Amino acid sequence: MLTLAALVSFTALLGAVIFAKLGSQSLPIIAAVSGLADAHAVIPSLGALITQHKLTANQALLPILISFTVNAGSKSLIAFQVGGAKFGMQMLTSLCVMTAGVWLGFSLLD
Repeated sequence: MLTLAALVSFTALLGAVIFAKLGSQSLPIIAAVSGLADAHAVIPSLGALITQHKLTANQALLPILISFTVNAGSKSLIAFQVGGAKFGMQMLTSLCVMTAGVWLGFSLLD
């Protein structure tokens, strides 16, 4: 548990440094790296940027979806490692359907 907390904290710090240097163009990369550890970790940071008027809610959607998608991929890999091929395929299928649904909803926003 301590390792996960350290990883999430390091990712948040690294993301803040990258954002300070590169601005909002770096958000997809920051979100993807954050998604490896935790899909939810990027959301409070994006919320803070929205509150500080450095980002709009619409600009935050794509980084959130990227983080979610990368996290689904990492969960799938872990499922294969921990549960074997049968469990991995069940998780992969479920996560693919869920992720596709989220992206479909995003594509229908405009």
